[in-house]
Order: sequence, then structure tokens, then C-alpha cells
Amino acid sequence: MYNLNHYDYIIIGAGLAGCVAARELTGRGFHCLVIERRDHIGGNCYSYNVGNIDVHKYGPHIFHTNKKELWDYINRFDKWEKYYHEVVSLHDGVLYDFPPNTNVLKELCKTSKVTFEAKEQIYNTFYKEYTTKAWLGEFPPFDVMDRIPIKTTKDNHYWPDKYQGLPSSGYGNFFKNMLEGIDVVCGVELLPSCYKDLVPKIIYTGRVDSLFNYKRGYLKYRGVKFITNIFDCERIQPYASINYSDSNILALRQMEWKNFTNQESKKIPYTVVTKEYATMSGEDYPYIDSQNVNMHKIYADMAEIDGIILMGRLGLYRYMNMDETIESTLEIIRGIK
Repeated sequence: MYNLNHYDYIIIGAGLAGCVAARELTGRGFHCLVIERRDHIGGNCYSYNVGNIDVHKYGPHIFHTNKKELWDYINRFDKWEKYYHEVVSLHDGVLYDFPPNTNVLKELCKTSKVTFEAKEQIYNTFYKEYTTKAWLGEFPPFDVMDRIPIKTTKDNHYWPDKYQGLPSSGYGNFFKNMLEGIDVVCGVELLPSCYKDLVPKIIYTGRVDSLFNYKRGYLKYRGVKFITNIFDCERIQPYASINYSDSNILALRQMEWKNFTNQESKKIPYTVVTKEYATMSGEDYPYIDSQNVNMHKIYADMAEIDGIILMGRLGLYRYMNMDETIESTLEIIRGIK
């Protein structure tokens, strides 16, 4: 159906980075084709409707940033509703605000100050067993203690950013609007062996070790899997997301999607709930240590020699939030002559 050499750019992957790249290059007058191996656009941000409930297929994706220009950018493609994410953590049958705030300090640590002892107790309560589950018993490639945020206010919002929200009509429609007028093929995988025979330039947003058939080794990732069920009741939990900090519960967290959406959805007599588990397979969280960073650098150099442009979390082997992914992609696109 498509003459691949008819395009200026072929973009591999219809996730956030690939869609932004396609939109920006098209706006500059280039003719782009987006090829996605999954049967949908949007990558891990993809969501779908169950009745009037918007379900995030690959876990919750809430946009948050302090940069107005990025908030304005995403609002070009859909109206975004303000949504301030609230998370609690379940420990020994008790729900606590998460990340911990002064409420948790007073209730759990019997203090309002962030002392070393309080931080150690917070670690043992919310992070020690959770991290062991999340990284499947391995040491994570970072110091967990350095990543423990403790709020010195009673604020129970997950992020402090000024701009936070969800697309009013779901991510499916958001990405559809972003790719309007751009050729997209889903359910197809273009083999890397074909790239060198193509006239168009290649933008690649997949994992770069697979691009070169793992000839320099496998980049390490920790994956997650999701199990989603519909329940014939109005509500399962009072919060959008509950973390399970104890090792006796195998799941990492549970999301109830009607709590992410508008108030009208709460009147629906059923609910959709997703549990998230860590898994050895998958490519959701890169294991960013010196060995893997050096391996990625070798692959990135190989891609540059072949004239392939890498973008996105997988292509760049970085853990990036949505705003960081958009900003990084826009910066790369600006550098294209």
C-alpha cells in the first residue's frame, strides 16, 4: 500500500516521541510515515474506553510539568482537564498518604521533623519491601534512600508541579489528533535489515539493542505487567492508586480508573480495576548503571554511523516522564536541518 521511498522520514514507533516527531516534521513540510508494531498508536500512554471509563492499558500516565510551553503544546491536540493525582500506600492494613507528608510523619514516626530516624522508618515502611518486589530481588541501579521524598506540608498530591492533567477525551483521541493528516501503519514491524536500502531518513524510538540484533549484548530492563478486571459494583477503592508496600502482597499497586476521570463516571454501576506486577520480561524501566550506559553508547554510535536518529525512552535508554519525553524530542527535531 505504501511506497516507503516516497517519504522524507520513516518513524519507527507511534509512542509519544514518535508522534511528536511526526507532527513537528510534518509541520516543517516533510512527508512522514509512522510504523507501529502494536495494533494502536500512543505507545505506553494508550488508553481505551470501557463504557464511559477511560482505562490506561499500560499503567497510569498523568502529564505533569512546571513548564507552561509544554502544557500549551499538549493542549494543541486536545483539551486537558486538570487532575491532581493522589496515591496512598498500604502497610500492615493501614493506608498512608504517599509520598509521605507531615500527616505520615506524625502518625507513623511521632514527629513533624524529617530526622534521620524518621527517614529510616519511612524507608523500612514504604520502600524496602516494595523495592525488592519492583526490582525482583535485585539491587536497583540507584540509592533508594536518596530518592525518598518527604513533604513538610499536609499536601497529599503526588507531584508538586504547577500543570497536571489528563486529556478530556482520552489518550486515544489525543494521539489521533496529533497524527491527523500523517500516514500511519499499525500492526507492522519493519525489520532493521530493510533500513539501509531505504531513501528516507529513519527515526527510531524502539530499543536500540534490538536494532542491531543484540550484537553488543542485551540492554537490561525491568518490566511490568497489568491484569485488568471489570467488577459489577460501583467502586472498589476510594483512591485512584494504592501502592502495596508489603512483600506478602505480590502486586505493586492497584488502580481504579473511574477515580481518574470526571465525577459522572462514578455513577456507573460497574468499575474497572488494574493490578500491576513486576516481571523479568518487558522494557519499562532501564537498568541505568555504568555497564548498560556504556553499552547503549556503543549502540547509539552505531546508529549515528548508519544515519539513524534515536528518540524516546527506549531509543535514548532513559527513564523520562511525559514532559521530558516531549521536550527531548522537540530539542532533537530542532537540530534536524
